[in-house]
Amino acid sequence: MGRTSGGWILFPTINKLRIVVNACPCNATRRNGVVYGRLEPRGAGGTLNREGVGVIVNYVNYANITYVNTVPAAHSMVTDDYGHACDHAGDGNNPDDVFINDCDYSAAGKLLEHLYGRLRAPASTLTGTVVEFDQSEFLPDPVSHSMNVTGYAYVPAACDDGAVCRVHVAFHGCRQQPARIGDKFYRHAGYNKWADTNKIIVLYPQTINSDLPPVYNPRGCWDWWGYDDPNYAKQSGRQMRAVKTMIDRVAAGYNAAPPQAPASLAATAPSDHELSLQWMPSRGPRLATYNVYYATSPEGSYARAGTTGEPRARITGLLSGTTYYFAVRAENRRNVESGSSNIVQITTSGLPALPGALTPLVALIP
Repeated sequence: MGRTSGGWILFPTINKLRIVVNACPCNATRRNGVVYGRLEPRGAGGTLNREGVGVIVNYVNYANITYVNTVPAAHSMVTDDYGHACDHAGDGNNPDDVFINDCDYSAAGKLLEHLYGRLRAPASTLTGTVVEFDQSEFLPDPVSHSMNVTGYAYVPAACDDGAVCRVHVAFHGCRQQPARIGDKFYRHAGYNKWADTNKIIVLYPQTINSDLPPVYNPRGCWDWWGYDDPNYAKQSGRQMRAVKTMIDRVAAGYNAAPPQAPASLAATAPSDHELSLQWMPSRGPRLATYNVYYATSPEGSYARAGTTGEPRARITGLLSGTTYYFAVRAENRRNVESGSSNIVQITTSGLPALPGALTPLVALIP
């Protein structure tokens, strides 16, 4: 495909598969070890048991699948720097168990290198953004099909700035839906740091748990047995068709809107010459900073007091006994501002300044 208008592109499908059976906290297998596609020359990790990969061998060259039993991982997504102890078995009834284990082994990195070849070293500090998107664009009423309303994607800065990038889909396991473990999978499964340095957009579609018929999926699994659709294993299956449509949407190009306007701006702790502001963080790709504006009348004009990377600020240089009006706007890396937050009014303590008094410079305290 050619380069898209938004700079994002879907590379052609690569006919290889790396399977991490124990990365899915489901009942597919209870065998120790991890099954990968061609992690090592066939047989290097032991004899492959077809039962361990099930129906996969019907679709992937058997010679490209190797059983690797050198990682003492329990039932989990294996990482090199995050999660429970490597041999932690996990307890689905314990809300603190996220089924991500730190084994000093990057399953995500090995998987990506198998699919895409040798990659650059992972990032130590991420430059990209986790973007939320509405899954109902791709499957109407997703909740009725045990899919979450919100999905996520990790977008490296290079991709967001127009580079040609690959797209990789990472499915979480059972009991790893966001309602149960929050952002743990899409932030800590290990994909993002590799994606960041190798121009890979990681798409994280999401499920929900459903305790009531007709869709009975109490563990928030993906539909791998037909709880929602008898065609679950086919391209025509509802969930798979929705994910394919997400991929098509990314491949068609993406032009990011301005960041979401900050919300719930509030002012606190005023003194004679200082006060504090705080607000709800904005969302959206390319989010970089917040610009704080002030005026001495609700009509303005508003001047910029300063810029901060956090959803809070301490303002100094104010006149005592004076009413101020504040607003905040988010700004992205392309210097495009959002709309304004709500306007907050607050009066500093002390006596009003005498007429003709010098006006101090209003600024943010670093």
